[in-house]
Amino acid sequence: MLTWIAISLAIIFSIVKPYADGILDTSLWLAKITMPEGIEEMSNAKQLLKIRQAALVDGWPSNIPFVNTIIFMAAIVIGFVAHWWAGIVVIGVIGFVGGLSGRLINKPVSWYITLFSHRLANRMADYAKTNDKERELACREMQEDIMPVMALYGTTHCKVPTTKQIAANPYSDINYLLELNPPIAPLTDDDYYEIHQKIVKATFDYGKAHPNERMTPKKMEQIKNQVLREEALRRSK
Repeated sequence: MLTWIAISLAIIFSIVKPYADGILDTSLWLAKITMPEGIEEMSNAKQLLKIRQAALVDGWPSNIPFVNTIIFMAAIVIGFVAHWWAGIVVIGVIGFVGGLSGRLINKPVSWYITLFSHRLANRMADYAKTNDKERELACREMQEDIMPVMALYGTTHCKVPTTKQIAANPYSDINYLLELNPPIAPLTDDDYYEIHQKIVKATFDYGKAHPNERMTPKKMEQIKNQVLREEALRRSK
């Protein structure tokens, strides 16, 4: 009985984990890129970043990563209490189901930005009912800060930034992730033809500007990616 409980908890943890990671990573990234310019020069910039992140996930979104961590620990402990091999099975289930759910449950960063925006709107309404003007104003200002980010990423399919990408993303730079991970937007046949023509032209122009340089497949791939990045940025505006 305990073994099945442990396995069930492991499956729940694995399914919820992509959402928990998405909430934590997106909130940290969103807090960082909406910080005031020049904030990185302050000695307490990291503390201010954590405070801003906590303000974004305030409420039930902050409970998801916390509760999921408890579920993970409970699954492991119950598994090993049931049988020594059950704990190993639980770890295997987490690895397999976690890898599968990570591929299937792959919400874009815009999904989480919208979630935080809706939460801020709901909190503003709650604070307005209780006449808490200070907190209502704080939520309003934060929502205004993330509106440009929503406008830029709202129609894209950019993935949630990784820990390394968040660390590399400069403070107050909302374009960094889009440049690294161009959005995938629905394209018509004419769009594909237009982009293809631009890639051909860019390749020809590069060859003309560098007549002594051999055009390798790697260089052609770099030119193509550059055109796609520029096109993604143009279409996102």
